[in-house]
Amino acid sequence: MASIALLGLSGCSTLQEFRDSLNPKAAAERQAKAAQSSGRLVAEYKLVVIAPAKLRDLLETHLDLARFRSAPEDQRLSPQELRRLSSAAPQQARALLETEGFFNAQIEVENSAPDASSEDYQRPVITVRVEPGPQAKVTALTLSFSGELLEPVPADAAASAPEPRLVEQKARQRERMLADWGLQVSEPFTQGEWSGAKAAMLGRARAQGYPLARWASSAARVDTQSNSVELNLELASGPLFRLGEIKITGLNHLPASVVERLAGFEPGEPYTERAMLDFQERLLRTTLFDSASVDIRPENAVVEIEEIADAVDAAAMAEAPASAPAPAPAPTSTASVGEAMAEAAAVLTTSPIAPPTVSPATASPVYVQVKEAPRQQVTLSVGFDTSSGPRIGADYINRQPFGLNLRSRTKLKLGSQESSADVELSSYPLADMQRNVMALFVERLSKDGTVNSNLRARLGRNRETPQQDRTYFLEILRSRDETPQLVTNAGAVSANVQWTRRRVDSTLRPTRGYTGQLLLGAGYADSSSADNGGFGRGQLRVYGYYPLPAGFYGSARTELGQIFAKDSVGLPEKLRFRTGGDESVRGYGIDALGPVDAFGNPTGGRVQWSGSLEIAHGLMESVPDLLGAVFVDAGQAAFSWNELRPATSAGLGLHYRSPLGTLRLDYARATETKTWRLHFSVGIAL
Repeated sequence: MASIALLGLSGCSTLQEFRDSLNPKAAAERQAKAAQSSGRLVAEYKLVVIAPAKLRDLLETHLDLARFRSAPEDQRLSPQELRRLSSAAPQQARALLETEGFFNAQIEVENSAPDASSEDYQRPVITVRVEPGPQAKVTALTLSFSGELLEPVPADAAASAPEPRLVEQKARQRERMLADWGLQVSEPFTQGEWSGAKAAMLGRARAQGYPLARWASSAARVDTQSNSVELNLELASGPLFRLGEIKITGLNHLPASVVERLAGFEPGEPYTERAMLDFQERLLRTTLFDSASVDIRPENAVVEIEEIADAVDAAAMAEAPASAPAPAPAPTSTASVGEAMAEAAAVLTTSPIAPPTVSPATASPVYVQVKEAPRQQVTLSVGFDTSSGPRIGADYINRQPFGLNLRSRTKLKLGSQESSADVELSSYPLADMQRNVMALFVERLSKDGTVNSNLRARLGRNRETPQQDRTYFLEILRSRDETPQLVTNAGAVSANVQWTRRRVDSTLRPTRGYTGQLLLGAGYADSSSADNGGFGRGQLRVYGYYPLPAGFYGSARTELGQIFAKDSVGLPEKLRFRTGGDESVRGYGIDALGPVDAFGNPTGGRVQWSGSLEIAHGLMESVPDLLGAVFVDAGQAAFSWNELRPATSAGLGLHYRSPLGTLRLDYARATETKTWRLHFSVGIAL
């Protein structure tokens, strides 16, 4: 019973230490409370470690002498306990230094313990002197492979040998793994680098098609005389898993084909972790699912392999003559899974038991678990603009309108000066992430006696990927501009292509990289008050993000646009350029910058430029995603580049990098109007 009690106490202590390692803050609070309850913490002795800086930090953190320097006042260490800690310090220090590759360190400990009863009593000083000696280096590296990474198995069971292409591919894969090994010859040896290199290679092998990979052996042989280390390792890859049928759970209304066409792989292709992550991201980008997870389950293959081996043994026993010796036991952990499968398949082809149509080791099911987004979703909004007054809006999404495999989105906005309706109907993504899209946009703007009515219809196809989007579309524009002096009807038909390129660390909260978008189009325009004729247009946007020293973040933006047409050709209002607003020149209203006619009515320009420079920095260490920013904006639209005179603004911002994107609250002063304006927006990369 006493031993059981001691074990229980030991288990409680170990459990508490484990909890403390998971929550250091709670551990510190618990220790502080314990100290308060037992007495004031006092420094019993002073510890001085004389060693190179990196090693000094290591010893001052992990030596027992460092941990017991302070104790409750009524629980001071006795002189005998202090001497015991001092005596144990060299051995502890030597073990710690060996983890950093110093195997011949010389360690001395001095303990100055004055008489505690003397009048000039001071705290004892424990001095640990370290001469680390030379650091051991890797002098030899032997890294070998076994399993299908070394000896590929043909994907087709009927083939006698693997394809030469597969053999060459695996040879290149082994070469890359050897080149990427993290602890090469002539590099200093440390326990951390050794463990990290093994973990990295094992993770890489598992991610590249061998989820059952393991280290068959790994040894670091240290020669303390020469301070050299020889590394010997063997990576047992196990079988190369291939992707098989897709098993889907979580579908309620959507057909399975919506998921299957986004797989991005064919049955029989080698498994890679990247393929699974790409599949998962494609599912989420459809916006048809609130969540999605994609994986294989290699442990299921092991179970099936064992079951097949048992079936083989049973079949062999049934066919064997009574005098025949018992069959050898199935291979255990000393044999690879691939060898077990090969033996099982060989016997099954001649046994009465029908062989499986797909080998678990060569075709593993892909398990997809999804949660469908609501079929219908409505979002209501209320807003107020300092120049146009209050407005209300509604956003309605139907992910299966009329039971069709389509997605519709309708956005309505009503205001005293601006009202619009935007309807988009798109197909579910095809196998290459392409979607067919139809869109209709109607808008009415009324300000200072001018009424602009615009209609835009688009029919096209787009392809969206994490790093690049491409869109082709036909566009029809019609506009009606009513001023007290003139009514103008105009229209245009054009063919367009738009590319978007992303190279950022995060599309939601970018801090490094760039994005760019290029739009090119050509068409024909007509007008009731000007000439008809052809036109071309181009528009370029570039965003850059740069981490700066001292925790600052920099960002820059520029946008260029131009319409190529004769001056006499009339263009619809939506084809012409304006600038200003949240995503352009802050401090001015949305599309408030641009040319006007002789009566002061906005007409829009044929060229446009805007740019911005911004620097941000965290405001509080406790909330690192809350940033303060300063910025300068400039931009303008005009009839020609010669007439373009950029308007400028500057201001301050409060930004929060949320999971939905960067929420931005900016307060900017327009240089031309000498007025301040508040802007709120949600920013994500293009």
